[in-house]
Amino acid sequence: MKPLTILLALFFCMGIVGCEEKDDDIVYEQAVVKLQEGADTCNAFMIIIKKDDDVKEDWYKPENLPSNFQVNGLSVLINYTVSNKKHNCGFGGNKPVIVINHIKKNQ
Repeated sequence: MKPLTILLALFFCMGIVGCEEKDDDIVYEQAVVKLQEGADTCNAFMIIIKKDDDVKEDWYKPENLPSNFQVNGLSVLINYTVSNKKHNCGFGGNKPVIVINHIKKNQ
């Protein structure tokens, strides 16, 4: 019975390693990091995601933008999740807050 247990454990471990997420499996969207300037308490980096028609833009406040990506005008590829939080600063109204799952510079 022991060899069967070892064999099952081996297949189980292989399954966990085999299901690891690869960069090729991640769906990215093109975006731009933008510094939204306003009153001192409103200075914030935002993420702008262009939609397919290249006219409409969606603005998001990233909850966890790494410091090395906090560059005004930086073109990035991003994978994110929209949270239930909102960011409000000035006349732009409430903007959805996102959690960045993966981000990389757009080459």
